[in-house]
Amino acid sequence: MQRKIFKKKYGSFIFLFIFLSLFLFILDFFDTGLLVHLFFLKHKEFLSFFLYQKILFNLRLPHVLAIILIGFSLGISGAVLQAYFRNDLADPGLMGISAGGSLGSALMLIFFWSSLSLFSYTLGALLGAFLALLILLKFSHSFSTRYQSAALILLGVGLNALLGGLLTFAITFIKTSHLAPLLFWGMGSLQLPSYFLILIGFIFFLLGFFIIFPVLADLDRLNLGERAAFSLGVNLSRLRVRVLLALAFWIGISVLLSGPIAFIGLLAPHFARRVFGASSNQILLWGSGLFGIFWLLLSDVLVSFYTSTALPIGVACSLLGGPAFIYLLWYKLIHKPMGLTSC
Repeated sequence: MQRKIFKKKYGSFIFLFIFLSLFLFILDFFDTGLLVHLFFLKHKEFLSFFLYQKILFNLRLPHVLAIILIGFSLGISGAVLQAYFRNDLADPGLMGISAGGSLGSALMLIFFWSSLSLFSYTLGALLGAFLALLILLKFSHSFSTRYQSAALILLGVGLNALLGGLLTFAITFIKTSHLAPLLFWGMGSLQLPSYFLILIGFIFFLLGFFIIFPVLADLDRLNLGERAAFSLGVNLSRLRVRVLLALAFWIGISVLLSGPIAFIGLLAPHFARRVFGASSNQILLWGSGLFGIFWLLLSDVLVSFYTSTALPIGVACSLLGGPAFIYLLWYKLIHKPMGLTSC
């Protein structure tokens, strides 16, 4: 009965959303910006079909696949983070988790550049995100219940600033020849990911998904509070470990592929909650992942269409996400002036 009501209420919107996502996927895959720039060349010099085919499958396809993987990972990371901390302003980018992954990867690049392997690079991103999450989880239980939500956000902002400062400090010790790609990656840039790197990312994404999926019902019960969830049979220690591991996998692999990207983990759950409701974290998880893909594809299409330079996608997401976040904050202040932690 609930499935019929859900399909009747949201079926048309889901169909429209999937259609728009596929449309953006096609635009991004065939690189509409490249076609427009080629069309307006002075001498109308078009690429041959063979060369354009190589561009599509060697450059554009891994680029778009990486966007889908990153968007879905960041979207569901934000949904799980907000559900666990019971705070709708929790975000991997704003709370220092992405900065931790960036610092871990950067330290591997700085101190082991000559003998760097994909394994050490991936390990640095995962360990950095894991340690940042561990700090948040450790301090979140020491705050009083009354001020826990606000204090957690302030702690995340402070941790983000600290890790960002450490990253900037560490960068000053590397060679000038290695500085440009590291700075570009730090702005959220997709630098031609290989199919092998995407496969590694997909494996870690599945690991995180299989870790968190069995405890989604426990996250629903956690909305009632830790004491009520414990009385309902939720194993809080097991839930904490699973959330920690899943988020470390998802955020670590996103940082590995593109560097830190802000606002997707914050905004995707809010849009999904508006459309699908907040009755179940299982539905919210899928909706947040889809909105994350949509947001990242839209940002990349706008970048490729309006600019001929390689603008980092993280910059585009910030330009789109900043006004959206301000509107969200304004909307919640107008409609719920007594608090910001409930949607």
